[in-house]
Amino acid sequence: MLNNITPILESIHGAKAKCGATLLITIDGPAGSGKTVLAQEISDALSTLGQISTTIHMDSLYDGWENALTSSLTTMLRKRVLPALQEGKDFSLPYFDWLIGSYGPEENYQAAPITILEGVGASQRVTRQYSSVIVWIEAPLEIALERVLQRDGYDLEGPLKGFKKAELVHFSEEASKAASHHILHSA
Repeated sequence: MLNNITPILESIHGAKAKCGATLLITIDGPAGSGKTVLAQEISDALSTLGQISTTIHMDSLYDGWENALTSSLTTMLRKRVLPALQEGKDFSLPYFDWLIGSYGPEENYQAAPITILEGVGASQRVTRQYSSVIVWIEAPLEIALERVLQRDGYDLEGPLKGFKKAELVHFSEEASKAASHHILHSA
C-alpha cells in the first residue's frame, strides 16, 4: 500500500450517504498525483472489509484536453453522474476515447453502496453537497508531470502543459483542496 488510508477508511465507516443511498467519495488533485492508485487502494481495502464499491474515472468524462475542466464537465456531473448515483441503479455514462479524440460508446457501471469518483475536478462545488468523504492528493509538480508522461506517453507533453494550466485555474476557482476532509502528499 502506497498511502496510509486508515484515516480515510475510518471516515468512510462513520459517514452517511448524501447522494441518495450512495456514499460518494471524491478524490481530487493534480494530474499525476496518485488519485487512481489511491482510489484502487481504497476500493481494495473496502473489498477486504466486505464492502462493495464502484469507481468512476474522470478521465472517461472529460471532453478532450481543451474542454476537460470547463462547464461541460460540471454539466455532465450535475445532469448525468449525480442523478445516476442518486437513483441507485446500474447506469451508463459517456466515455471519452482519447485515441480517437471523441466520445465513444457509453461505459456501464454497476450500482454500489459506495462510489469513488476520482480525477481532476472530482471535488468541484457541484459534487460537494453529495460527497460524504472528500480527499485531496498532491505531488511535487516535476514528479506529477513525469508520472503522467511515463504512463500516457511523452507525445502528450504539449497538451499536458495546457491541461496543467487549466488545472491551476480550476483548483483556484473551485477551492477543491480547502474543501477536502483529507489531504495526502505523494512523492
